[in-house]
Amino acid sequence: MSRNDPLTDLYNPNLIRASLGALFSVQTVACRSEEAYAWLSEHGLTILTAQLQDSRIYYDTDMVRPTAIVFGTEDKGLSSFWRERADAHIRIPMAGAMDSLNVSVSAAILAFEAVRQRNQQTSRL
Repeated sequence: MSRNDPLTDLYNPNLIRASLGALFSVQTVACRSEEAYAWLSEHGLTILTAQLQDSRIYYDTDMVRPTAIVFGTEDKGLSSFWRERADAHIRIPMAGAMDSLNVSVSAAILAFEAVRQRNQQTSRL
């Protein structure tokens, strides 16, 4: 495990409990950023990074086609590796004094937006 690319123990009891068992029903992979990027690029996925800097609002971003949304850690944020290689940078607009959300909340909001866009696209067909 590299300090620049930490891994989570997928079978840590806390992670399993937090996932409500989804770990056992959703395909999950652990790899280095370089390996993930190579796979995503090879398979033609759009790579979006969730970040505040140099970004556009998420609902103005097309997520209908195959898309990977990359998040940083809550304590250190997104690595420069992903910032430099992303096709676009997106953000969730914040109201009030808060400037960011918990990473799991952000992931849920952006995943549901991708589903919403895909459902809307399907209903137009």
